[in-house]
Formats: sequence, C-alpha cells, structure tokens
Amino acid sequence: PLQKLIRRGPRGAWDSQFLVISDKPVIRDDKIYLYYCGQGEDWTGWPPPPPKYAFPSTGCVRLSRMGLATLRRDGWACLETSDRELPGTATTRPIDADDPNANLAVNVSNTQPGRSWVEIEVLDAQTNQVINGLSRDDCIKLEQDRVSQPVLWKNKKLADISTGRIKLRFGLIGEARLYAFSFSQT
Repeated sequence: PLQKLIRRGPRGAWDSQFLVISDKPVIRDDKIYLYYCGQGEDWTGWPPPPPKYAFPSTGCVRLSRMGLATLRRDGWACLETSDRELPGTATTRPIDADDPNANLAVNVSNTQPGRSWVEIEVLDAQTNQVINGLSRDDCIKLEQDRVSQPVLWKNKKLADISTGRIKLRFGLIGEARLYAFSFSQT
C-alpha cells in the first residue's frame, strides 16, 4: 500500500512537487500508458487579484506539465523471491481444468538463461501431488522476457490430464519476476 505508482521527480524537476494521474490508462499492444500532470517548485508567487475581481485569490500560480509513464501489460504487481537470489515457489488455489484445448501462458521478466528463470509444475488439486509428466523437471525453462510466454513440458500437455481441478506451482529462480498467468484456446 505504500508503494508509489509514479514517483515525484527529484528536487528542481518539473514534477518534483505535485502529481495528478489520469484515471483512464491507455492499453496498446503489450504496454499500459499512464498520462499524468506534474508541477515543480517554480511559481509566480501570490498574485494580487485584478481590479474589481469579485473573488479573493486562491493562491499561487503554478506551471503544470504533462508526463507519460509506461508499464508492461499486467505489470501492476509481480511475484519475486525476497532476496532475488535464492529460489522460491508460489502455489495457486484450485483451478478448474476441464477445457481440453486450454494452453497456459505466463507474463515474466528479469529472466536470463542459466541464471534467472521460471518453472511450472501442475498438481492434482485433491491430492496435492505433481501430475506425472507436468513436473518442474519436465517444464521447459521460461528464460525469455515476454508478456505472453507459452508454457511447455517435454512430453505432455495440459490437455493430456484427466483430473478436473489442478493447482499450479511456480518456481522462481534468481531475479525472475512473474506478473500473470492465463489460459488460452489452441
């Protein structure tokens, strides 16, 4: 709750004092565009009201400027290990897996071949046991930064399983970040 979406600029910057963000982000391709207004320390002082002006001055006059911040799609939050060195895991709640044509894709970043990656295994939701052929060892390492990276296992697909409810266990190695996962049709 204390993390800032857009930080104010350093002292003396055009956006160092006050920010107002638009409530309508623009989403195009794999990016989220957030437009915002910023004000710095520069102002004209307390202007005297013009002659015969019916209302008192409301304060100083500040120069406002427009800024643009970008995020990756589904980039509002991510899972990562606490020290970004030791491996960690995260397991989902049970998911209905009754669509035989569903494929799993993930949104990952900060990967590096041989150093930082994501692995996924599929568990039977009732027994919490790894489904044969869909283990972390069978998973092709996710070592590319992509918004929609297909998840593949060596010899099996999600369509090959017979259980109706599954859990996904994500293994995060190194600095890898997991933003989202989704199921899509083939």
